Amino acid sequence: YVYFERFSIDTIFINDLYIKDEFLEAVNLSSIKILKDKVLFYQTFEDNLTKKILINNKFTKSETTMLLKYDLNIKIKIKHDENISFRQFRIDKDEKLRCEIQNDIFNYNGREPINIRDIMYEEKQDYYRSDRCVFILLDNKEIGYAQIKYNKGMYMLVNFGILEEYRGLGYGEILLEYMINLAYDIKLSELYIRVNDSNYKALNLYKKIGFKFLGYYNT
Repeated sequence: YVYFERFSIDTIFINDLYIKDEFLEAVNLSSIKILKDKVLFYQTFEDNLTKKILINNKFTKSETTMLLKYDLNIKIKIKHDENISFRQFRIDKDEKLRCEIQNDIFNYNGREPINIRDIMYEEKQDYYRSDRCVFILLDNKEIGYAQIKYNKGMYMLVNFGILEEYRGLGYGEILLEYMINLAYDIKLSELYIRVNDSNYKALNLYKKIGFKFLGYYNT
């Protein structure tokens, strides 16, 4: 089976993919009419069978990240800062603001900037919940963003970050603690996050809070 969604005319995101081991040589994704001549993206925790499927179908690895997990046993105490507050994302009001913040946070080579249309598309997906999308504010100004998204059987902390000019001041740790408590409040038992293995500052923060390394997650 192949579970996918069309992102554009020529691009398809594969959400899940499975081919029985004994039929790996017989099944070619490019022979499926709706997938033919399309750019296919697939993000997955790579086990041996998945690796064989991707190699046989000539996928090229474009990014590898580390997958970490946090066990939600108790709420944690958030560092107090009277100048810091949080608020939920507002549909039909905050799309432009989220674009600006995310494009600033994830501004590096190879990263495509998001636009309002991308966010409105996400809002229509079954997994999307605006009450799990949060801005962190310093003196009532939004300086960062994070959200919890359900994907491949995991509740994942995604789009997590602080604007560059406010980094190194402890606000990332406060936002992370807030999102962990939010996950606990909505009765989750585990929270996952992905991070590039070269992002040492982020890795140190996640490990300090209590995230544990599980393995590698590839695009």
